[in-house]
Amino acid sequence: MSSIRQGEERSESLKWLAIFVAVTLALWHSPLAIVLYPFTLLATWFHEMGHGLAGMAVGAEFVSLVILPDGSGYTMSLPPQDISPLGRAFISAGGPLGPAIAGGGLIIASRWRKGSVAALVLFAAALLLSTVLVVDGLTGWIVLPILAAVLLGFAGFASPRHRQLALKFCGIQGCISTYVSLDYLFSRGGVIAAGAQYSDTEQMARALFLPYWFWGLVLTAMIAGIIAVSLWIAYRR
Repeated sequence: MSSIRQGEERSESLKWLAIFVAVTLALWHSPLAIVLYPFTLLATWFHEMGHGLAGMAVGAEFVSLVILPDGSGYTMSLPPQDISPLGRAFISAGGPLGPAIAGGGLIIASRWRKGSVAALVLFAAALLLSTVLVVDGLTGWIVLPILAAVLLGFAGFASPRHRQLALKFCGIQGCISTYVSLDYLFSRGGVIAAGAQYSDTEQMARALFLPYWFWGLVLTAMIAGIIAVSLWIAYRR
């Protein structure tokens, strides 16, 4: 493929990325935000899977993941008895970082037409496998398989360009969900449908040292770095 053609495709891809960002942000701040409800649940899945996988990395048992109808959720894990404070903080950090890592990975995957099918299938497989193994609750059981079916539909029947756009759109939803939840990172906690709970940053503060807002700043910087690196990889020449 000529460098001119590659440049044109890169420019078009950046144009669609900007459109997805602008439309998503506009919808979030409008009465039509309900349109993004399935992606709110997807962002919750990213977040809670981040907690669960981070827990597995430090030896915890990933018991269940619950997505609630209001878009919140929680993860049940059984950490080892000898888990260190750093391990507990790592599990807490895995949730806020999960959507940025997943979203950035999908944006990177959208760079290559030939790899877009594999990325969509792997994404759908992760949704279905988690539904079978760890997801608990009707909301997750309904929404996650539907999202997986849509992804498989794109993988099997969409054009290469539309597959790339689907990956890009899902990636943007993951990344922007971190922006939407910034107030959560800078709070001690709140009340969700499952009851009152500490925020992830407050749990990090309790496991380690320094206040929750310090860890909010650290995680915000890490999230911004993850997104920036993902965009650089996806759009570098």
